[in-house]
Amino acid sequence: MKPPPADGPAGSPAADERRRALVQGLVGQKVSLSTTDFHHVVGRLLELREDDSLRLMVNNQEVLIRRQGVARIHAADPALAEFIK
Repeated sequence: MKPPPADGPAGSPAADERRRALVQGLVGQKVSLSTTDFHHVVGRLLELREDDSLRLMVNNQEVLIRRQGVARIHAADPALAEFIK
């Protein structure tokens, strides 16, 4: 059986802080993210707001996504087209 992560199980305060720090580190970059309800977004991450939502600019359109609704997020290639699917 696989041991739990050193900073606690998913959903724990330590894991939540780790995810928040990851998102904060991507502010200002082009990101690719998948949501828990099977959407996919590529755009520039503008900020992580006080209400814990991500503000992105996608093709000159502002998009807000709850951080808890993000399944995966990572830096995207700058040449990748911006879209919402």
